[in-house]
Amino acid sequence: MANDVEHIAATTFTSHDGRTFKVLVLEPSAAEVAPLVIEPFTWAWLGLKIAEGALSGIGAKLLGDLLDWDKAVSKADLQAMLNDFLHAIAAVVRREIGQNEIEKLLYSAKHVQNMIAMYLHNHNQNLLLPLLFEADEITEQTARFSFRSVSSFAVVGSIELLILQEIYNRSKHKGDKSNIGMRANGLLDYGTKIQPAVDEFNKSRFSGVGTAPTVRIQDFDGVPHPLPTPRQPPTYWYRFEGQLYGASYSSSETERFRQEHIQREYARLEKEILLPFYPIMEKWRQIADANA
Repeated sequence: MANDVEHIAATTFTSHDGRTFKVLVLEPSAAEVAPLVIEPFTWAWLGLKIAEGALSGIGAKLLGDLLDWDKAVSKADLQAMLNDFLHAIAAVVRREIGQNEIEKLLYSAKHVQNMIAMYLHNHNQNLLLPLLFEADEITEQTARFSFRSVSSFAVVGSIELLILQEIYNRSKHKGDKSNIGMRANGLLDYGTKIQPAVDEFNKSRFSGVGTAPTVRIQDFDGVPHPLPTPRQPPTYWYRFEGQLYGASYSSSETERFRQEHIQREYARLEKEILLPFYPIMEKWRQIADANA
C-alpha cells in the first residue's frame, strides 16, 4: 500500500454466483480521480491489506476504513468473519476445531471489535494496551491450532501489528517501534511451522501399502484336478482417510499410485492454505525488518 494514500473507503458486494468482493476507493494525496480496486473478500485478502497498513504506518484508522468499525453500527462483524474463515479452512482439511475452542476465540474477537470501535470513536490512548492484550490472546489461541486456524491467525496477527503501529504512532518511543519488529518476528516463528505441519498432516492421512492374502481360485466345474488349484496373485492397496485406493497386483505400482495421490493432496492444501498465507508472511517479514 503506497505511502501517499491518505484515505481508503470500502464497501462489499456479492455477485450473482454468490462470491463476495470488497471494493476499495483509494484517495491519494495527488489524484483527481480515485481509482477503484475490486478484489475477492477472503481471509488472505483481509490479512494482507491489514499487514500492508501496518507496514505503511497507517495505523488503526485502516480498520475503520476497511471494516467501518468506527461507526455506531458496524457493517463487519469480526466474530462472524473469523467463524467463516475457520470453517473455510475446515472444509479444505476436513478437520474441525472443537466448538468450545471456537466459542472462546469468537468471544475474544467480540471484545477486540468493540474496543477498536471505541478507540476509533474517541481516540482514547488508554484503550490501546488492553486492546493489544485482547488481540494477542486471540493470536496465541489461533496459533495453537497451526494450519487449521491459519485464516484467523493471519487476520488477527496482522491486526495486532496494526495496534502496535498505532501505539508507536501515538508515542514515538523507540521501544514501541522495536515492539512491532519483535512481534512480527514472533508471528513469523509461528508461521514457519505451518508448512511442515501441513505436510505432516497430509501424509498422516495415508497408510502404507498393504496386501490381501493369496486366495485359492475355487473350482466349480466338478471335475477333479490332479494338480494344486492355482492361486490368485496378491492384491496391493493403500488407505486414504479410511478408504481403499490403488488396488493392483504390483506393490511398486500401488506405491507409485500412493505417492502421486499424496502429492495431489498436498498441492490442493498448498493452494488453499499455504499460497494465500505466504504473501502475508512476507509482509510480516518486511515489518520486522523495518522495525528492527
